Amino acid sequence: MPEALNSLPYDPALWAEAVAWQQECGVFDTLTAAPVDAIALRAAAKARPEVAKDATSRPEAQPATRAEALVERRAEMRVAAETTSTAAAPTPNAAPKPAAKTAPPAANQHGRRGLEAVADIAEAEKLAAACDSLEALQAAVEAFDGCLLKDTASSTVFADGQDQTDILVIGEAPGADEDRQGKPFVGRSGQMLDDMMGHVGLSRDTNFRITNIVFWRPPGNRKPNAGEIALCWPFSKRHIELVAPKVILAVGGLSAQTLIDPNLRITRERGKWREFSVGTQIIPVLPTLHPAYLLRQPVNKRQAWEDLLILKDENRPFLPVQIAVLTVSDTRIPETDTSGDRLQALIEADGHSVIARTILKDDADVIAAQLTAWIDDLAVDCVVTTGGTGITGRDVTPEAFDRVLDKQIDGFGEMFRWLSFQVIGTSALQSRALGGVARGTYLFALPGSTGAVKDGWTQILRYQLDNRHRPCNLVELMPRLRET
Repeated sequence: MPEALNSLPYDPALWAEAVAWQQECGVFDTLTAAPVDAIALRAAAKARPEVAKDATSRPEAQPATRAEALVERRAEMRVAAETTSTAAAPTPNAAPKPAAKTAPPAANQHGRRGLEAVADIAEAEKLAAACDSLEALQAAVEAFDGCLLKDTASSTVFADGQDQTDILVIGEAPGADEDRQGKPFVGRSGQMLDDMMGHVGLSRDTNFRITNIVFWRPPGNRKPNAGEIALCWPFSKRHIELVAPKVILAVGGLSAQTLIDPNLRITRERGKWREFSVGTQIIPVLPTLHPAYLLRQPVNKRQAWEDLLILKDENRPFLPVQIAVLTVSDTRIPETDTSGDRLQALIEADGHSVIARTILKDDADVIAAQLTAWIDDLAVDCVVTTGGTGITGRDVTPEAFDRVLDKQIDGFGEMFRWLSFQVIGTSALQSRALGGVARGTYLFALPGSTGAVKDGWTQILRYQLDNRHRPCNLVELMPRLRET
């Protein structure tokens, strides 16, 4: 190998992309116990184009091995393509020749990649979207022939464990033991994972489900390439939607990269909560080290154990928050308070309680008086207002907040305006949304539109008012808010 190539650093992601590119160009590596002379096989196929036609009727023409059969089929397709091309473009001034008789299409139409792979991905997306149950999804995966890994695998490895569960464990790809048994994580690494999960009170028989990003074992236990992941991804994504877990444990770098970030480094990001969005769900994802890696590097078991303790902590009991809702408006009445209705519905859908609700006009004195009354009520943990946060003369909610707050939570307003910018652009600068703390009670002011209420709750407050959210949340600080 040239010295320049020897000096290049090894980058697994770069190599995976290179392999995917070669595959899309029609380059394939067939793994066998003995070497196969692919050049000789292609020459033989070119000399005998009728082999594709007669192969099924002449037993003596059958190739000796599956590997030779794959190579022969691909050679036959190339011969057919070359013959068709020659017939379509005759030599200038040459006498017309009868059209060449081309070989029939090869049995495996997925042997060639490129546009066919794009069509296969589109077909996978269509099939996955049509599945309304896990049983239907498993049947669709087992019937799907678009991924070449299926040609060399013995089994389709779909999932194991509970159908409906709070925890979904997602690995990378099946190994040899999984391929034989048709279940994920049943080899040495799977046994280690089960033991580790058992030590934190979790079992696939009772409270978690386990699957992989790819459903078929790659030859030689190599990592799946980008094309293979893309072909399986529509089914994996639909799998997550149907299970609707509260958390995902991403086991191994490939799983975490697929779910979170293609550039993620598992050794750096393990144990840190990230998020995965699918449909209307935003699901926390915890990356961790793969058990197969731990078998090779047992010194890192401590890190994986720390990750599982974090996962266990995530499953602690939910603590509902008692919330008061205030709508600030000169014109709304209870029957027309759409933003207040939307806010209450969102709060209650997430398991919290709305213990007080009212509508007040844009009057700073009146608003401050109501806020003070709720702050003094020990049953109220949090106050959320909607309306009056603009910049006109009548918008005085922030001024009322200033009269009662002990401390501002500056990050709330900054984060809300950043989220608004993604939706309404520079118009977000007109929002004076804010948050703060007053004598142990949280207060948050949102704009008066239903869209702003939805964004403020579903993208910020939903998580910060959930005691299970990591790495931190506002609920766990409540006992310390009155400290002096």
